[in-house]
Amino acid sequence: MEGITINLKNLIYHILKKWRIFLVGILIGAVLADLAGVVLSYHQVTIEKAVLDKKEADEKKMTDVAELRNRLSEKEIMEVESAVDSYFAFVKTNEAQLTYYNDSFLMQMDANEVPTLILHYFIDNFYEVEYPVMSAIDNTYDIAIALGRYASSGDVCAKICKKLKWEKEIAYIQELITYKCEGHSLTITVVAPKEDNCREIGEIIKTELQSVASSLKDVYGDFDVKLAMEEYVVKASTDLVSQQITQLTNIYSGRNDFRTSITSFTEGQKAYYQAVINNYFDENNSLLDDSMSNDYEVEDEEKIVENLSVQLFHVKFVFLGIIAGFVFCVAWICVQYITSGMLLSKEDIQEGCNLSVIGTIKKDPNAKKQNVIDCLIERIFRSKGLQFSQNEQLCMLATAIRIAVEKADMRSLFISSAANNEEMRQIENALVLLLCQQGVNVMTGTSVAYDPESLERMSACDGVVLVEGVGFSLFKDIMTEKQLCERGNVKIIGTVVVE
Repeated sequence: MEGITINLKNLIYHILKKWRIFLVGILIGAVLADLAGVVLSYHQVTIEKAVLDKKEADEKKMTDVAELRNRLSEKEIMEVESAVDSYFAFVKTNEAQLTYYNDSFLMQMDANEVPTLILHYFIDNFYEVEYPVMSAIDNTYDIAIALGRYASSGDVCAKICKKLKWEKEIAYIQELITYKCEGHSLTITVVAPKEDNCREIGEIIKTELQSVASSLKDVYGDFDVKLAMEEYVVKASTDLVSQQITQLTNIYSGRNDFRTSITSFTEGQKAYYQAVINNYFDENNSLLDDSMSNDYEVEDEEKIVENLSVQLFHVKFVFLGIIAGFVFCVAWICVQYITSGMLLSKEDIQEGCNLSVIGTIKKDPNAKKQNVIDCLIERIFRSKGLQFSQNEQLCMLATAIRIAVEKADMRSLFISSAANNEEMRQIENALVLLLCQQGVNVMTGTSVAYDPESLERMSACDGVVLVEGVGFSLFKDIMTEKQLCERGNVKIIGTVVVE
């Protein structure tokens, strides 16, 4: 705040005087930090217990599988294991087919309404027949094949994916583009989930074909490629219906085949077969993270069992909580001290308000009983002011004020204070009483910054003495008192600062 100077010694004194807040903050920080440690310990124990439970379950399953195997003959074991191998091979194939069905644009389209873009190209290689000698070769079909293959090439499909922001494999894009060559014509058919997709793909293909045509002339000689017609339709596709039905049939028919393949097994073979299958899927679909399980596998199992209890006290967390609580309290007290707007030291009166200080009054250490810690702090930071009692200090100040009033030839004096608390009022009244005993015509009241009656009394007096308390009086109220005195042409003799 402007006008207030932060004195490091006073700040440290103010911080140390709040030592009770430090005890509460440190205690809260230690408890919260230890609570966090308990939560982490519980989480770790839960994971370790889950790992051990999984190991026990796996061992039990392996024991069960081994027992079921021992009950079968060698022939029965070979039959079961052959069926298991066939099943796993089917699972891999089936997963690939299911992935293709879910990811492919073609498989997910509505076969009754397929957005379709048809590009009809005419190719002219300027072929002429000259009789009786035919030296020229008609390579129109080869040119059409080359252009059609390039339209669905990986380079073109990669550009389509980038343009349309599709995160798909190139093979899924190549399925959308087909071509057909007949004589001098090349027909390219594009299907896509939406009309906009069809047209964007069509624009890319048209651009790329014009670009590649110039390089093909080096191979096939001079020729011309023209887009004869561009047609967009939405139509039903019987071929697509057939492909989708075939794919679904391949996915589900294999499952039924395996269900019927083990019907000839004995009950023991079926149990062994099912145990092996279940054991495989349990291992691959574990709820525990594999990397986490691997980390715990390297430890001694007996050590894990010993540590399967939640630790209620964590020295490291408590120590960190104490530090965090201490730092938070220091920061909070400093911010409160700086932003409170209170008078922080007598230097603020001299430098910030440009007022003289008549003297200071130290709080009477005998006024209330202090504990050992408070006494030690006072002795370190306030030792010089404790050699006089408060009454002695008030008597000396009253005398100094009387002398100043007599020299200034003042008939009346007003005592004002911006602080509004019982301790400051007692000091103010004691000072007034001493001045009256020394023959000074003195009046007093509440703060002239807020009380109109006190302001009128002050205006009727010749001089003013301000009694302000460090940590009690607001700096802005002191400035207001000073301004009111200057406006009323009332001289400020000085300030008494209570520390």
